[in-house]
Amino acid sequence: MKHIIVVFGPSGCGKSTVGKFLHENREFEFLESDQYQPKESVEKMKSGSSLNGLDHAVWLRELSQASIDATSKHEVVVVSCSALKRTHRNIFRPAVIDHNKSNERQHSNSKIKLHFLFLQICEKNAEILVEQRQLRDGDYMPMDLVRNQFQTLEVPRSGTKGELSIDCTIIDAGKGVEWMLKSVEDILEAFLS
Repeated sequence: MKHIIVVFGPSGCGKSTVGKFLHENREFEFLESDQYQPKESVEKMKSGSSLNGLDHAVWLRELSQASIDATSKHEVVVVSCSALKRTHRNIFRPAVIDHNKSNERQHSNSKIKLHFLFLQICEKNAEILVEQRQLRDGDYMPMDLVRNQFQTLEVPRSGTKGELSIDCTIIDAGKGVEWMLKSVEDILEAFLS
């Protein structure tokens, strides 16, 4: 069984921190979603404009396919991306289902299990962390877009139409990096066993 772990949430919640940690400490393959953003989308965000539905769809389809492709060489692939809306997360689900059906027809044993980790953080904490990242790394995310992400965010909820509670775990990212990373490790230990 192969695994794709999508770590998602608004800017500043710790997605890249989790992905890098799992890559360095567990040797999981890590796909940073910013590396898959079309140049036009990055320029759009730098100018303070939000991405539209088509921008997200193109980017997330490419990212979901890249994560599936990466499972050919890796047992566990970690993907970081905002995936703020259910429709964004739902781009990954049918891609994995289609992959698994195709492999069944070919009698292949490379089935993929998909799981989402939502890093929940309050807007104020996210703004502080993004501001620190901007000073340290020159991050391109304008503060207005961080606020916009919180307005756009559809928090996963059990029993919500279109959201599968069985494939999504919520982690309180506001309790600090060490606590968050320990929580992620504990969750993945259970999930991957």
